[in-house]
Amino acid sequence: MGNTNEREALKSIALPFPPYNPEQPALWFRQIESCFYCTGITDELIKYHILVSRLEPCVAELIQDFLAKDSDETTDKYSQLKTKIIGIQITKSELEKQQIGDRRPSEFLRCLEQIASKNPSFPTHLVRSIWISGVRPHVSNILLTNPKAPLERLCFIADILHSEDQKKEQQQQSNKPQGETLCNNCQKYKKVTLEVNCINLCEILQNIDSKNPETRDISTQTALY
Repeated sequence: MGNTNEREALKSIALPFPPYNPEQPALWFRQIESCFYCTGITDELIKYHILVSRLEPCVAELIQDFLAKDSDETTDKYSQLKTKIIGIQITKSELEKQQIGDRRPSEFLRCLEQIASKNPSFPTHLVRSIWISGVRPHVSNILLTNPKAPLERLCFIADILHSEDQKKEQQQQSNKPQGETLCNNCQKYKKVTLEVNCINLCEILQNIDSKNPETRDISTQTALY
């Protein structure tokens, strides 16, 4: 590193960085570049390493694949990193706005994957995380107990739990006395939720596999669609 780069690196020690703004990542970068301008930092590689060293963990997670391929041979590393962060954050924000609604978990996942596919660099593990957090809370809790399970397997399980929920809710509606109060409805729903939460995941899978041996090696396409 030459004397010029050394001086620019020293300037970064006291360089203030604004807090990350996930709602407006492009604005955040404009603020950062103003900091670079005020301190006279112009070298692309220096700006890249300053940015990486100051990234908050939630931001570094978005671009961990890019950082893993770190190489100082690229001349526009800062610009590439900027484009990556902005693009991934925009896609992530769009995914987080999606709601499952009346859709089956597999349909919800397919929707998220279609949106994420518009950005080829979007990490697949984030799609998984956003999907799990977007299904019903008790289903999400069960899925989170299997962090290493293939996504298609989790999707298959989530659809089963979703179907069980629907059956319980339909049964509630058919058995509901005329004029039942909203309070009683809430209590019944809580009871249903507790019942579903108590389902043993291993028993579910064993029951499925014993009745349908072909589901043991179910393909991604079959599981999702």
